[in-house]
Amino acid sequence: GVDVKVPGVSVTAGDGAGTEVKVPGISVSVPAGSGSPVTVTAGEKAGTANPGTVPLDFAVPAEARSVAVKLALPAGSLSLDRAGTNAVTGQVGYVRTTPLITTSLSGGQFTVDIPRESQSVNVGGAKIPDTVLRLGTDLPANLDLQVYLGDATLDLQALHVSSLKAVVLMGNMTVKFPAGANVRLTAKQAMGTNNLAAAGFVKQGDAWLSPSFRNENVIEAELQLNMGSLTVAR
Repeated sequence: GVDVKVPGVSVTAGDGAGTEVKVPGISVSVPAGSGSPVTVTAGEKAGTANPGTVPLDFAVPAEARSVAVKLALPAGSLSLDRAGTNAVTGQVGYVRTTPLITTSLSGGQFTVDIPRESQSVNVGGAKIPDTVLRLGTDLPANLDLQVYLGDATLDLQALHVSSLKAVVLMGNMTVKFPAGANVRLTAKQAMGTNNLAAAGFVKQGDAWLSPSFRNENVIEAELQLNMGSLTVAR
């Protein structure tokens, strides 16, 4: 039998006769009486880059008790810091199509969700604009940030961050924690370097604890790099 899958197309052919199935970009031929099934899966054909930016300007509702930002970038550099008053501002750089940004308020948490672009992209030599996030709030913040190809510089020194999950698949990550903050972090790296020990963090089990760590008002951080360098500061 033959099972060929591409976005929007699913073709199955039974055994017993020679079968040829053609879809855009794929041609599969199976001889008559083939005993083993063959499965071919193809992703969406990558489109040409058409970079640009989308502005961010979302006021934090008065009834909010915390703020969450979820972001997934296919490419480009990310910076985050404190600026403005009671709002999430800045800009999002995109590669091909503008992301569909949504906001919600549930259980007292105001969430800004910036998903990865829905279409795959061949970046080539295109210059992708930087993504800049500015949090102008004293509310506790929960951050879930992903950069597939690029650098991330996260300045948390003037922010009240409760949790941070940051992923860079290929690039470098710099995280500046508030001075004296109690930080418990896990760092996963396939290839690259980090300065955790040099910055005074102490390994305890699977986690790294900030200098003079006390188990109160803790920033929980999960940092992951597949390839690149990790730098932390306080």
